[in-house]
Formats: sequence, structure tokens, C-alpha cells
Amino acid sequence: MDIIYNGEIYLKKGPEIYNPSADIKEIDEKIEELQKLFTEDPNLFTLGVIELSKSVKSSLEKERGKLDYSGTDTFWRLYTNDGINLLMKNNFQERKYNGVEEMKRIYMKLSEFLNESSFIGKEFVRTTPIRMNGMLDTSYTSPLKEKNIVLYAKNDLFLAVKRKIEQDKLIERYILINSNYIKDRNYEFYGNIYSEYKDKTKVYKLIRRQLEKEKI
Repeated sequence: MDIIYNGEIYLKKGPEIYNPSADIKEIDEKIEELQKLFTEDPNLFTLGVIELSKSVKSSLEKERGKLDYSGTDTFWRLYTNDGINLLMKNNFQERKYNGVEEMKRIYMKLSEFLNESSFIGKEFVRTTPIRMNGMLDTSYTSPLKEKNIVLYAKNDLFLAVKRKIEQDKLIERYILINSNYIKDRNYEFYGNIYSEYKDKTKVYKLIRRQLEKEKI
């Protein structure tokens, strides 16, 4: 049966608790296969690969239980081939789920978010940088370079529009701000209210049009 896209746009409700079990299972199967090959022919260059695989497995285990904010800054689409095996996709990632209930615990429809969110209409500015992967991240701390206007907010979910001028032309792109930049509350809403974004139906249509062009 063909993979079917259900026509909806989704966003993650927030971070997930990282569970590497599926990846670890795949690594274990690979190690078992390599060990079998090494037993059959010790001259094969598999021992180094086995040790590397064990190292990767150990690294994944150390991350178990931590909050995973990946994907909170992207729009997602749902694909299914039988209504049970689900695949959430964006331009860069794929996430597999075993059923609708599991998926709904993690994602919500864009239309639901818009209905439940509050209008903000102001620029989002970080008051301090954050540390990401051990590096200092200054994203959203320089509002003069580009404007990131939070349109609607629900808890730590911020739907925004990125505005900048290129060759005397206003370029707009709708984005979700990664919850990593929101959770510590070291930000402020700045400047005048952009009331032209109050029409939720219009914003929804513009996001759909953008994603169709980007082919997520």
C-alpha cells in the first residue's frame, strides 16, 4: 500500500524524554553480526568496528532520560500506510511511531495550536546567550540583524515570523522557536505590536503555502 500523507501540519508539544532503545537494539544486532563474521574469519577488519559500535552504544546510554529538544523548531507532516505504522517527517528528520495515541502524546495539529494560543505580535529577543552542545549560542540576541516576531504562544511553543530585507524586498518566513531558547525565561517581547498577523486563518494559509514551496 502507498504511503499516504494526511494533509495536516503538526508541531511538537515540547521536548521528549530521550529513549535510545531502538537505536541501541539496531547497534546490538550489528555487533552480533560482526562478531559472527569475526569468529568465522579473524582476518576480517571487524574488531575495530565492533569496538566503535560499543562506544556509540555507551554514548547513547549516557543520554538516556535527558530532555530532547530536537524537532521543537520545525513543522511536521504525518504519513501512514495502514493507519497503525506512522511516520512523522520534516525536511531533515523522520520519527516512527506505533500508533495514533503514541503520536498524539508528542504532536499537535497546527490548527489546534492556533485555536488554543494567545496572540503576542512582538519581537522575540534573548537577554542572554545560551549554551548548546558546550558552545555559546547568541541566536536571537541581535534584533538589528533580523526581526523574529512571535505571533502566537502556548506554554513554551512560540510560532514566529522571521522578517528581513533583501535587495530592498521584505522576506518573511514562518518558524517555530526551539524550546531551548524559551525554557529559562531569559527573553523579552520587544517593540511595537504587529497587528497585521492577528488573523489566524490568514497565518495558517501562509504557513501552508510556505511549506508547499519548501516541500517538507
